[in-house]
Amino acid sequence: MTDSSSKVATEDVNDNVELVIVDETLMPKDVAEAAEVATAQDLEALISITNTNEAFKLLNLPDAYDVPTLLRAFECEIHASINNKKTRMLKPLTEAKNILLRDQIEQMIEKEGRFDLADMIPFEEACLACKGTGELYKFFRKAATVPCKFCTDGKPEDNGYVFITCRACKGTKRYKKQQKGLTINVECTRCHKDEEGKPTGLERVKCRACLGKGTFRKLVIDSKIKSTTHCRHCKGRGFVLPEPPAKKVKAASKKHHAPATPNNPVISADLGAQLKGIEVKE
Repeated sequence: MTDSSSKVATEDVNDNVELVIVDETLMPKDVAEAAEVATAQDLEALISITNTNEAFKLLNLPDAYDVPTLLRAFECEIHASINNKKTRMLKPLTEAKNILLRDQIEQMIEKEGRFDLADMIPFEEACLACKGTGELYKFFRKAATVPCKFCTDGKPEDNGYVFITCRACKGTKRYKKQQKGLTINVECTRCHKDEEGKPTGLERVKCRACLGKGTFRKLVIDSKIKSTTHCRHCKGRGFVLPEPPAKKVKAASKKHHAPATPNNPVISADLGAQLKGIEVKE
């Protein structure tokens, strides 16, 4: 008795509910409409990209990619979203691109000690404010021992020393010397000697930049990015989207109104009485 009554009650309730299929799921229509509205409003919050794996899947990148490949794929996805009227995807796509680009920059700094994306930006309308990256970067800094750029270009044994024009012979390799009242021209003994033991006209002195050490301590950028700032000009995309065409304002239609009939003039009672007695001759 209980089972049959509950079954009947359920059927009575469902008779007044319109059911629809959403994503292969049967649900009441009012619930589906409420879920659709909530999804449209909160989609940007739901599609939040927090790591490289999510960003990689969203941009449909190949397994091996470089900076130009990343930026081209991002540009294609942006234009596809605009053409399909999915503008709510612009923010997640931009965040995905920025996450992967930061990762590429950190790898470049770790390998080369610096990064330069000037020749890697494929955008035709690259943003001038951020140079096409979409973000402005601030890096951690660390103290590092770096080779002196003034004295380490030659042989390793010459590190800490530089060669200047010999101050004794002025680079001529010879100089005049007084000996027993005679002036003789002799080879410069102060010049640095070549492999054959002949003067070169150069003098080997300690490097003033590193004080003869060959290296010095310097603050360099770390491979980890400290913070980033979205470019306001391009909204983090790296390129400026064309402005949407302005909506044409319809000109107000000119309606032809019939000319207003003039109002009858006001006639006094005495004048009206006089006009009644006047005969009009044609």
